[in-house]
Amino acid sequence: MRGSVSRLFGLTAFLLVLAGATAALGADGGVRVTVYEVTDAGNEPMPGATVILSHPGGQFPEAGAVTDANGQALFPVVPALAGYAVKVSMPGYATTVRDGVKVVPNQITDVVVALTPEKTEEVTVVGKEKLIDLEKGTESKTEISAEFFEDLPVLGREYQNVLSLAPGVNDTDGDGNPTVHGSRARDFQAQVDGVSNVDPLTGYFMSNINPDAIEEIEVIDFGADASYGGAVGGYAKIHTKSGTNQFEGAFNFFLRDSAADNDRAGNIDPVDFGRIQPSLFLSGPLIRNRMWWVVSHEYLDQSDPVDVIGGGDFVQKFNRWTHLDKLTWQVGPKSKLALQFSADPIELTPLDASAIVPAASSVRYTAGGPTYSLTWNVPYSPTFALESQIAFSDINVTLDPMNPWTTLPDGRQTGTLLNSCVVDRDDTEFDDYLPGLRCRDDDLFGLTSGTANRDYEDTRQRWTYRFEGDQFINEWLGGSHRVRFGASLQRASFSRDDIRLNELRRNGIGLQGAVLGTNGSLDPNQPAYSLFETVYAPKIATDAGGAIASGMPARVQDDVDGNYFAAYITDTYEPTSNVVINLGVRFQREEISSFGYTPFDPAAERAAWNEFLDRCMAGEIPTSADPSGLDPKKCFQALGGSTLFTMHRLDVPTAQGCGGGNALNPALCELAGGEILINNGFVPKTRGRERFTISNNGIAPRFSISWDPWSDGKTLISGSFGRVYADSILLPFAFENGPDSLLRRWTLNSRLQPTRQDVPSAIGGFAISVVDRNIKMQHSDEWGLRFEREIAPETRLTLRYVNRKFYDQLQDIDVNKVPVYWDELPDQFPDPSR
Repeated sequence: MRGSVSRLFGLTAFLLVLAGATAALGADGGVRVTVYEVTDAGNEPMPGATVILSHPGGQFPEAGAVTDANGQALFPVVPALAGYAVKVSMPGYATTVRDGVKVVPNQITDVVVALTPEKTEEVTVVGKEKLIDLEKGTESKTEISAEFFEDLPVLGREYQNVLSLAPGVNDTDGDGNPTVHGSRARDFQAQVDGVSNVDPLTGYFMSNINPDAIEEIEVIDFGADASYGGAVGGYAKIHTKSGTNQFEGAFNFFLRDSAADNDRAGNIDPVDFGRIQPSLFLSGPLIRNRMWWVVSHEYLDQSDPVDVIGGGDFVQKFNRWTHLDKLTWQVGPKSKLALQFSADPIELTPLDASAIVPAASSVRYTAGGPTYSLTWNVPYSPTFALESQIAFSDINVTLDPMNPWTTLPDGRQTGTLLNSCVVDRDDTEFDDYLPGLRCRDDDLFGLTSGTANRDYEDTRQRWTYRFEGDQFINEWLGGSHRVRFGASLQRASFSRDDIRLNELRRNGIGLQGAVLGTNGSLDPNQPAYSLFETVYAPKIATDAGGAIASGMPARVQDDVDGNYFAAYITDTYEPTSNVVINLGVRFQREEISSFGYTPFDPAAERAAWNEFLDRCMAGEIPTSADPSGLDPKKCFQALGGSTLFTMHRLDVPTAQGCGGGNALNPALCELAGGEILINNGFVPKTRGRERFTISNNGIAPRFSISWDPWSDGKTLISGSFGRVYADSILLPFAFENGPDSLLRRWTLNSRLQPTRQDVPSAIGGFAISVVDRNIKMQHSDEWGLRFEREIAPETRLTLRYVNRKFYDQLQDIDVNKVPVYWDELPDQFPDPSR
């Protein structure tokens, strides 16, 4: 593992040195200026015209070119910015200026200028955007500018609210994690100035961005070229503002208050709620034409009322800061650096409270952390540019109980807030323990009470190293080529400290089943309710030997590391003026390392267990105590089942404390033969702790061809095929570390007290989780067709077909659940119409 990671790191470091060093202002595009002479006979290409390309913000040094025999001047490598100016001059003709030219990443922007015989005035033209672009092929891209974003009537100020404006992108639950053409919500990848905004643990979005700092959002839902990868759904590229020579500023203030609510949220005794959201954006030059700055900050203080069943309404409070600061330095004519900081610390109090979970039984949630990036953009020549980047993200998540825990005199831990499921009884040893645990009452619609049972903290980090190059070749193999290439390495890690108390769930056996006393009242010694206790315990509890103790909190401390390497090359080849071919390939490799336990095949053991039960009940495994073989416990012992079937380490009799009278699960002691089997040389089949590594490689080809059949710039017919690989998230690889749990049952009398003779009985054993050591990278194969036609000025008709299939999707499987097939249902549920 270390050797392969070192090789990946060394390769990427070498590529970074080759590129020049660190960080990106956004991908480059290009500008192609076509100059015509206006005559009575029509428009004729004009060679020899002087074309000047400039940017008023000073972030692009003025560049000039002369039109060729076709009247064209090409600037193939230009930073993707808005607001360029194109100035065209020719002796004897009026100078013409085109303002507001926008350069889109990875595309050539066409600018058409018509010159007329010179008069005394200078003509300034604002042109329209070219609707049909052959170079994009079947790529479906939706561009959302800052102005468009600001004017949209969408609720909230998060960039996630506008992603669903792209075709095929849906966010039905509004959580900011969209699905694209049937993908899952965690299969969408967003980047902010080249840095991934995806949580490496869960695959969901990681941070919010102040919308005032956004220059443009690009959403690609289909047909992405080889420069895109790491997600099988869709992509979004968020470009933030970099500052110009002009000072800019914006201040917004949003207010919502319960005083403006007509009926004060409909409560008899209303609670106060509201929303305060100020934001500030400032940018300008630090040194004119050399250095620019951006500061963007937003604060959100929101409170929402929550109605609780039975009273006790409360206000849920949400606080968030959103920061983005950037410093851009034009080091030289061909070198630019950008240093950027962003963060969005949040606090939600309480997190999981609802109409059935009061605030006192909930947890306080905090999350967030900084992301730093350093970007270097180097346009070595008008036809060749490099950019490279290094970035670091450090996110922390915590869950803290709203009420504290306490330690009892016997060492057990419980909560300080009492639940409504259990009442103290002086003559039971669990008087102080059970009432302090969090409890869900199924007889009262799941109403929850008691102290929250989780104290949690984790850290999610990611280092990113990447570089990209862009080379334009005018004439080669019969046409022009735009070759883009790049490589990246992401090193992600996750570590956690997860502590849990046991928790309860109560439901009624039914008072009609309770036993009446001689005076006709309910007998307090007889059961009236069932109380189920979820017992958490970490697997490492038995690593040092010794039995586990009920009532002690479970604690899991572990980590998962992931290394993701990618390299790509893609060529946009234009053999003729009306045909464009995009051909590329992307290579991806991932290495994920985690602590776990010796793997086994749960499905195979489950099938063997079912066969064992069938044989036992059929009398095929006779025992001396039961010749008929109908007792599963005796069959299990006669067969030596503890050596044939994998046991959880906490289900082993020595860990249970069998024979001492304090076993957590006496039924397992009886089933496994207790310590008798151990003393007779039977060694249970358990799993040893280990660290495992899963590695995968993927090669993803991309191809598309575009054709303008009438060569008039108004029609596009294209087709494409591609394979896309996703980076595996880290969460599934931590499953084996627990905390694992089992369920045990208490009985309560009609007074909600534990019955005197009650001994809790466990239901089953501890759950065992296994991570398949042959997990593959998720990928999708997609192909599509596209037809576009400009039917009127600024209007086009687009028809497209998308076919996408997903493979090797991550999925959890419970082998204890037996599937029910439709063909089996008629025997169980006869159709009355037959």
